[in-house]
Amino acid sequence: VIPYAPPSGKDLARGLFEAAQTDPSLADVSLQAALALLESQACLVGAGDCIRAEQLLNVVLTQSPSEPSSLLLMGQVLLRRGDAAGAFERLGQLSGDIAESGLTFALRALAGAQADKASEAVKLAQRAESAAPNDPNVKALLARALWTMGERDQARTLARAALARGEAPAAGDGLAGLRARVLA
Repeated sequence: VIPYAPPSGKDLARGLFEAAQTDPSLADVSLQAALALLESQACLVGAGDCIRAEQLLNVVLTQSPSEPSSLLLMGQVLLRRGDAAGAFERLGQLSGDIAESGLTFALRALAGAQADKASEAVKLAQRAESAAPNDPNVKALLARALWTMGERDQARTLARAALARGEAPAAGDGLAGLRARVLA
């Protein structure tokens, strides 16, 4: 499971709902987009239905193409369903503080590693490590990226560091899965 903590999904939903109340011509579109965002998060987190989550996120991104939490979640959905190149591209569309976060760099590094973009993935991994040196979720993602690139010793070192910090709430079974994959 890829960790995800939506930074502004509720704010977007509230804003879309308020816009619909202010301008009746936006009512259907805004309310649908707000509900789609909330439902897509529930689909991904709860049922793990990446196809449905992607469909719903596409509705939201049609209305708000640069909404950061939706772009971040879409990148994660694409990674989970095996579209590393699509995830790398979507995550690259992020801007501002979220684009500079350790989580975003780590997700892009993993997507880059899986999409055969090793040189870019290495640079992103270094930036992720600098941006969030103590975040076990970032370390877990970087370990997976390094493992994918064949850097087994470095991957094990990072995996041990992630696991030493304990199960982070956002990681769920991500660290347990990492333990099974990388440290076995």
